[in-house]
Amino acid sequence: MKIDKARYIAENFDEVCTKDRVFLNNPVIFHSLGIAPLVVMDTSGRNALMLFAAVLLLLPIVRVVPMLLMEHFGEKARPMLVCGVAALAYIPVYFILYFIFQKNLLSLGIYLPMLVCEPLVIQRFEHTLDASISQTVRKSIGFTLGYGLVLFVLGLVREFLALGQLFGVQVTKLLLFPLASTPMGGFILLGLLAAVWQYGLIRYKKYVNMEAKRTV
Repeated sequence: MKIDKARYIAENFDEVCTKDRVFLNNPVIFHSLGIAPLVVMDTSGRNALMLFAAVLLLLPIVRVVPMLLMEHFGEKARPMLVCGVAALAYIPVYFILYFIFQKNLLSLGIYLPMLVCEPLVIQRFEHTLDASISQTVRKSIGFTLGYGLVLFVLGLVREFLALGQLFGVQVTKLLLFPLASTPMGGFILLGLLAAVWQYGLIRYKKYVNMEAKRTV
């Protein structure tokens, strides 16, 4: 790492972390958002892909449209606007997802419509009130990518440990951890992933500080 970059990161580490919603400020690892779909339905790469697509389609709409409507309805109407837009946006999003994934989408059950009131989608809207539309879209994409990263890592690990498969393809007949396909197993593996992730962040911060102190 270049010294100038390392010094900038070391001196502005909190700000850098706030902007990086994929690795350094992941919505799941550091804010515990989207936990229910993760531990219950994120049991395979296919399910991870469907959940990721749903969040990718919903999140920018729910973040941007209420911002535009607030100019006419005022800030007091914000909770109703956010929840209303999320509920209405879910209808076309569902048909798009069903067109892409067909009957496989039904395997998500109630946890797909639950995204309408999921904190990942609606809770952090208040932090975007002073942002521009372009900034809001970028933040939404960052949140989606961060959530998607955890989705795919956890989903693929659970599918491999419980079924010996990856995206439905049999890799091994050895079932290393059948409990991984259950919500309890999901909580255990998510906790382990969060611990490893936090440790990686600590190591990264130490690395940046060491690089910033280099004189050569």
